[in-house]
Amino acid sequence: MSAAPAAPASSADDATLGRLYARTKALALSIGAALALERTPAGALTETELHLAECERAAATRPGELHPHFEACRDAAADLVGLAREAEAGPRPSPQSLAALRGSHRRLRRLVWEVFDCEYVPCAAHQKGACNG
Repeated sequence: MSAAPAAPASSADDATLGRLYARTKALALSIGAALALERTPAGALTETELHLAECERAAATRPGELHPHFEACRDAAADLVGLAREAEAGPRPSPQSLAALRGSHRRLRRLVWEVFDCEYVPCAAHQKGACNG
């Protein structure tokens, strides 16, 4: 017997993925900026834990075509929580935490680009219809 095909992605799934990915990026940039300034990112652990919980719910409840994308989002959020935990202890995270976060974020970014192919196009070309294919 062959497995049933995965349910197609819905626009709600696309929107959720876009929102979760944007939040992952914002948290990573915020924590990264604080660490670059050798400061402890205020409130980062609480925010990243809340984000991780949301990503875990999305990965658990969206079995369709974008399920691997939501799993990657969850994994990146988990690595971000690990980095935030280290950052609360001091402004120098371990090279292993940084490498794990970079790797999981790269994986997530590659998957997100399958859905939002114009996210990093300069000069808002995607808003002008230049990326429709």
